[in-house]
Amino acid sequence: MNEVIEINEKEMKFLITNLLVTKVLFTFPRGLFQNSGNAAWIQVIYMGMIAWLMLEISFWLYRFSGKRSVIQLAECVGKKPLKIIVCLIVLLVVGVHMTIGMRAFSESVKIILLPKSRIEYILILFIITVSIGAACGISALAMINAMFFLFFTAAVTILVISLVPYFKLNNIFPVFGTDSKHIFVNGLNDLSLFSDVLTLNLLMPYCKDMNVIKKGGRNAIFLATAISTALVMAYGLCFPYPSSKEYIMAAYQLSRMVKAGEYFQRFEAFFEFVWSLTQLLHMSIYIWVVCDIIKNSFALANSKRLIPCVTATIGWMAFCTGSIGEMLTMSKTMIRCTYPIPYLLPVIMSLLYMAVRRRNPE
Repeated sequence: MNEVIEINEKEMKFLITNLLVTKVLFTFPRGLFQNSGNAAWIQVIYMGMIAWLMLEISFWLYRFSGKRSVIQLAECVGKKPLKIIVCLIVLLVVGVHMTIGMRAFSESVKIILLPKSRIEYILILFIITVSIGAACGISALAMINAMFFLFFTAAVTILVISLVPYFKLNNIFPVFGTDSKHIFVNGLNDLSLFSDVLTLNLLMPYCKDMNVIKKGGRNAIFLATAISTALVMAYGLCFPYPSSKEYIMAAYQLSRMVKAGEYFQRFEAFFEFVWSLTQLLHMSIYIWVVCDIIKNSFALANSKRLIPCVTATIGWMAFCTGSIGEMLTMSKTMIRCTYPIPYLLPVIMSLLYMAVRRRNPE
């Protein structure tokens, strides 16, 4: 590697939490409420527990496979062919989420901030901005994100507390929403809410030791579950079912309800600033991760030259998905086909590595 990269526990915790929580600010609450009704908050806790369990299984296996990412384990197990295959699988999973995130954010900016602007111009501006962010490197992004996330958490806390007068406890009934089966069985299709934990594995080689990875991952799951549950529950208490399943940006709808006196009537303006920075950091981190995967998988000397190409490709894919409605329908199918991969891939590769080591001990 051309640069020395080391991510500490605090940076890793907030970095993974950002990747997990950003989805709640955009498209995910709609799908949760469509599935579980106003019991979506129970589904979030349920999915958080499953994600934590899978993370603990991965941590136990890391004792045998060491501080290696799935890409590195694939090379140890099946040399370059398997390494490239695993790389392509990871890029597929990450690319789907990046495409959805880029299009959802651009559409949100158009609807809320720039209704008269063409979506193409917004996408181009977004591409340029995240390219510059990714070019700064993961060390700078992790440090900036760690500082900003405290501000983000404070904003979410203020938002939820300010909404208390608008809560209607009747909205929480029936407690299990549409049906307990929808929560605990059909709800597994929405496990992709926490699928960004795969990034924790991909960034392992840049951590000092396993304690950084374990503490950062556990704290990230806990924080993401707590923040997501608070936002989803607040949304459910403010909007009765079935109207709660109609809005695409649940958090934005909540911010529009907040008023504090005569001189502070537009809390959503503050919210727009917060979620814009959150999404820009989110996408910049992922662009860097994708370029790093490509660099390590194909033994390239530098990943910075890949940034414009990767960002432009994701932007082109986001633009070609048709309308926002078509994109959500298509993305729902693609996500449900790929959501088990982020949880199972680290486990499978670790098990394969252990089997190879037993057969051919050094």
